[in-house]
Amino acid sequence: MQVLKLSSLDLLAIIYFMIDERKDEYMKYGIRLYQAALKGDWEVAKGIFQEYRDIITAAITKRGDTALHIASVAMRTKFVQELVSLMSTDDLGIRNNVGNTALCLAAVSGDVPIAKAIVDMNPGLPRIRGHSNLTPLQMAAMLGHEAMVEYLLPRTAGLTNSDVMDLFTHIVNTDLYGMYPNLILIFICL
Repeated sequence: MQVLKLSSLDLLAIIYFMIDERKDEYMKYGIRLYQAALKGDWEVAKGIFQEYRDIITAAITKRGDTALHIASVAMRTKFVQELVSLMSTDDLGIRNNVGNTALCLAAVSGDVPIAKAIVDMNPGLPRIRGHSNLTPLQMAAMLGHEAMVEYLLPRTAGLTNSDVMDLFTHIVNTDLYGMYPNLILIFICL
């Protein structure tokens, strides 16, 4: 007898969906898709999508994460590039239960190629705020993701004065200002 090893997150997702009317669908597709997104196994995911197209944008965790959320935070670039090609512009803005888009999670992970794949398909996403009302740019700055800050800064319009001050504080706190002395000038001009 083969024993299937599941993480605690997998088990929570199973329990959550077992009380939901979609439990049969989830048991058949959701766990496999979660594992494929986490591992970056596009072939498995592609097979699932061919069988059950609606799961492309379905929440597959208790936190409301989609396959795109999972692959973004797991830094599975090729998987994300393939997946976004199957999604609509609006699909890319799906938020999980705490309000984060996949771009927010890419910003937190610091993976610029993933952010680029998502933003290329929906240039408005850098303006969508996630958890704690933070933009993906602010999230990246808080964690000191230099390349992500550099990528998102020119793509994030509509920052308030308070946002700019918070961003400046994050950049100073994570020592990014020394790497980008011109950022001081950018903030003065904003």
